[in-house]
Amino acid sequence: MATACVGYLPAQNQVVTLPEHALRPPGVAYLAGETLQPPIVIARNLPAENVLRSDIEQLCNATLTIDKAFCDIGQKLSHATKEQKKRAELYKICYDLENRWKQHHKTYKQLLWRSREVAGEARFVVDDFREVFLPCLRDPATTPLQRQQLAQEHIKKLEDKAKTSEDLSQKFLDFVEVLDGYMADFSRAVERFRCPEQSEKCNILENKLGSAKAAMDK
Repeated sequence: MATACVGYLPAQNQVVTLPEHALRPPGVAYLAGETLQPPIVIARNLPAENVLRSDIEQLCNATLTIDKAFCDIGQKLSHATKEQKKRAELYKICYDLENRWKQHHKTYKQLLWRSREVAGEARFVVDDFREVFLPCLRDPATTPLQRQQLAQEHIKKLEDKAKTSEDLSQKFLDFVEVLDGYMADFSRAVERFRCPEQSEKCNILENKLGSAKAAMDK
């Protein structure tokens, strides 16, 4: 049987001879790999990745701004509470507002930590898809039934993570509503501080509350 030859001209003018099987048409496994590879490469270079990175950076900056506002307002509420020690009724109001604000700050930090956990879980699902799911699909030894089972398992993981993310988003929305209620209570309490000495301090706190609320709404 004749042997197929492919030649090129290196420095020594040698001719390289390839075995016949190297020139055979690629099999199904090879074609499957070649079919899957372009989408993977495209996904890795999508401009959306840069957009997502920018969104995450903006979110981190907003998170720090909100946390700083919580701390700043908490300190001013604490100072206002101490100033009212000789006025029992006003002291009680300030003390209640201060403690409620501290609890809101604690809740906010808990939501942030939960967000971090959810993000980590989502990253694990993505890594599992890239490092386990896709290689199994491309493996010629994987049977159609196994591929179907793998797909069903991965879809279930994605659905679970989507539900977790939706629940967390709802908790943030509920938290914003709680802050709205707090601001309404704070405004009513401010009406009881309408003396020249206290009005300016109350207005400062109201403005800071408004800024923190605006940051939460973004």
